[in-house]
Amino acid sequence: MREEVDWGKAARESLLLKAVKVWRDDSDIWFSHAYERLQETVRVNPLSADREWVENWLKSLDCEPIPWFNGVGSAWTMPFPRGKALGEVKTNLAALHETGRLTRQEAVSMLPVLALDPQPGEYVLDLCASPGSKTSQIAEHLDNSGVVVANEIARSRVNLLVSNMQRHRTRSNIIVNHDARHFPNVPEYGYDRILVDAPCTGTGTTRKNPDVWSRWNPNGGRSMQKLQIDILNRAVRIVKNGGRVVYSTCSLDPIENEAVVAEVLRQNRKLNMVTFRNNNRRNNFRRNDRSFKNNVIDKNKFGSNFSNNNNFQRKTPGRNNHNASKLYEKYNNLAREALSSGDKIMSENYFQHA
Repeated sequence: MREEVDWGKAARESLLLKAVKVWRDDSDIWFSHAYERLQETVRVNPLSADREWVENWLKSLDCEPIPWFNGVGSAWTMPFPRGKALGEVKTNLAALHETGRLTRQEAVSMLPVLALDPQPGEYVLDLCASPGSKTSQIAEHLDNSGVVVANEIARSRVNLLVSNMQRHRTRSNIIVNHDARHFPNVPEYGYDRILVDAPCTGTGTTRKNPDVWSRWNPNGGRSMQKLQIDILNRAVRIVKNGGRVVYSTCSLDPIENEAVVAEVLRQNRKLNMVTFRNNNRRNNFRRNDRSFKNNVIDKNKFGSNFSNNNNFQRKTPGRNNHNASKLYEKYNNLAREALSSGDKIMSENYFQHA
């Protein structure tokens, strides 16, 4: 029988918590929300003829619309923790998910596609697509017009991606199995928008994956960084002029976020950084009456499990080059502060820029 783990004790004694105290100036706030079990959240498919019925069913359960969600369709928070539906509600929820009328998806996972803002008729690429919740969200934005190419390198995960897109019943997706670092371009045009939801260490997922507390080590982000840079570099090379790339992770580590962004901007001078705006206003996401403001340059502060989203636009002729020096300097300052803190888990090699 598996021994029950005291995750609270493991968290307080973890290397990850020590690292977060270096990475963030709001680490105490973050840690205070790092245990709460995620609520069940769903996204209603606007392409379904039963959309109104599904939304009325959700209202009858006292579900609440997610206030910041401004994409197509609607998104809801259900009145119970993730995976804890009971009885008839459990049966109906599973049936609605399996028939594509709604998608069970973490709220934070919906953010990158809102930042990507795909439009009907566009060619969109999801470079690291499985299991497919973001791909289906992109397809909903396309409204069966245009194409979303969903790529996944791992064959075992391609099967899951195919299954989820068949469940969703969209007609605008193409699924491929390719190495994202060498993904081919669309002849002549390039992609209008590309999502890079990069593989990462998952340090922002402690609420659903508590074993992250005990298994994280400082070399994890370092080992992922080159892959992340290579994938993002490929994306910015195959997006068309004036197109948009969104880079997102579920990691808190600046090695996987600021450092990746800084390096790609340094290597690609024809990029502009774009601040993510939600309904043309600053993004303020509330958890327990605490507000976390999105800042694209700084590490995004959505609270526990909110991923980092960075927008880039390929330059069109006549625009000024983006200067990445401030972002790179900020990252290096963060690294120097960590080194000067004397924490044994931080080393010069760990913070060295690739």
